[in-house]
Amino acid sequence: IAPRLNTPILYLAGEADELVPPSHMRGLYDASTKSRLRVWHGIKGGSHNESWVQGGAEYWLAMRMFIEKALAVSASCSKSVGHGSGFEVDALNGQPVESSIPVMKSGLVGMLSEAFSGSNGKSAKKVT
Repeated sequence: IAPRLNTPILYLAGEADELVPPSHMRGLYDASTKSRLRVWHGIKGGSHNESWVQGGAEYWLAMRMFIEKALAVSASCSKSVGHGSGFEVDALNGQPVESSIPVMKSGLVGMLSEAFSGSNGKSAKKVT
């Protein structure tokens, strides 16, 4: 699935991970060529379950920076063309591309609007 993902991806890899070796994580990273943002952060001495501790402040900073970049990328290039369409706008050429993740209609407001409308397009009863 990694080669098909065009969503932002953060790879947090413990260099001493006994369950998912760093070489496997690097393979996933290398295969994620369609991702509009892919970031590698290796954790020196990081084991599978303790990388979040062993990585210290740099671990959390990497997450924060990734989230900020991902939000900026999404705000600048991701535009849905309809509920559940699975299409986004490619950051490089502005053309619609199929997304690996279904796109929700207009974020939270669109989801709420849809949730409170009936299947026939009429408003559902207000719950009190």
